[in-house]
Amino acid sequence: MHYAEETNLLEEEMHRVLQFFQWRADWWRVRVGSRAARQDEVLREGHGSYALKQAACQDGMRAGFENQWRGLAGLVADMHAACAKVKADGEGEESDEADERGGPMNPFD
Repeated sequence: MHYAEETNLLEEEMHRVLQFFQWRADWWRVRVGSRAARQDEVLREGHGSYALKQAACQDGMRAGFENQWRGLAGLVADMHAACAKVKADGEGEESDEADERGGPMNPFD
């Protein structure tokens, strides 16, 4: 079923977005002090501050997406349950054709 595939892909993409923001925040934190030996104190402090600010931005974006997506887990579970019910009822066969009313097929009718 296309619906189930799409929700699985959506879940995976959301997971990867959150992983990316965590990786990027950690990447910036590693940069703090990484140029320390070649710089004077003021420049080192500036680079460190910038890196920490960027890490905080990445953490903030991750937290924002987590907050926005918080209620989606329940919706995705409902979608999977609806798809399973349609498939069990024998109405879930894949088709790109329109139904009798002339509109697109809707598994929830």
